[in-house]
Amino acid sequence: MDRLDRSWWAPLILMVWAWALAPHPTAAQSPDSLARSVAPDGVVSISAREADVTVVGSSGRTLVVRARPETLRRIRLEGSGSRLSVRDDGADDEIEVSLPSAVQVEVHTRDGDVTVRGLTGRVTIESMDGDVHIQGDPQSLRVAGVSGNITVSGSPARLKLNTVSGDVTVPSATGSVDISTANGDIEVGGRGISDGTFTSASGDITFRAQPTSSATLSFQTATGEVTLALPDGVGASFEITTVSGELVTDRQAQLLGSQHFGGGRHYRLSVGNGSVHVSVQAVTGDVHIEGS
Repeated sequence: MDRLDRSWWAPLILMVWAWALAPHPTAAQSPDSLARSVAPDGVVSISAREADVTVVGSSGRTLVVRARPETLRRIRLEGSGSRLSVRDDGADDEIEVSLPSAVQVEVHTRDGDVTVRGLTGRVTIESMDGDVHIQGDPQSLRVAGVSGNITVSGSPARLKLNTVSGDVTVPSATGSVDISTANGDIEVGGRGISDGTFTSASGDITFRAQPTSSATLSFQTATGEVTLALPDGVGASFEITTVSGELVTDRQAQLLGSQHFGGGRHYRLSVGNGSVHVSVQAVTGDVHIEGS
């Protein structure tokens, strides 16, 4: 009887062992995704040569890359724990990366748009050619682009945006803001801006926001116009220099001083208590000071 029992159980045990040792489908082997665990405070680097990249914050502890199967076969997902990297060297791709919302994210693309949603950690984006769209409130945001527009639909506490050729739009800015573009317009709104630097070599700058009571704001443009629309209850002192442009204002401003230099003019104005410090430098564009 024992011999019969062993002869019946032995093949079954071998089958169980074979099943246990064989590879089984996991999230990392799914036909339409790659996955790996990442620390909630980890660092994730995403590099793409020619791809539109979307990064989405989630509440889990897993990084998931979704793309077409042929794209996934090219993607390299490396690292573990506190630092992961995602690399796609393909062309004409679209990839989506979902990850814990608090991780630090670095995105590098050569040709393709970048969209970020729902992240709360530090975000750094470098793009050669493509638009950048940010939705949400990352702790800090830095974007460096060569050709493409930058739109931030959120309120990062620290914001540094730079593009060579493209418009920059931030309707809900707050905290510290530094924006520059060589060839493009800058539009900024929001409230609670404590310090801001806005520079455009060839483009208009429009600021319609409520700064803090002791904010420091600086505006520079060579061939564009500068429009400053501060809420009526905000007091500000202005130092304005223009070469061939005009100063236009509908505010009840006190002219503290005006002097010529070469072909330009320097103005000192005060509105209300003058607590917000504003400096403007324009070469050929007009400067408009408005109420809102």
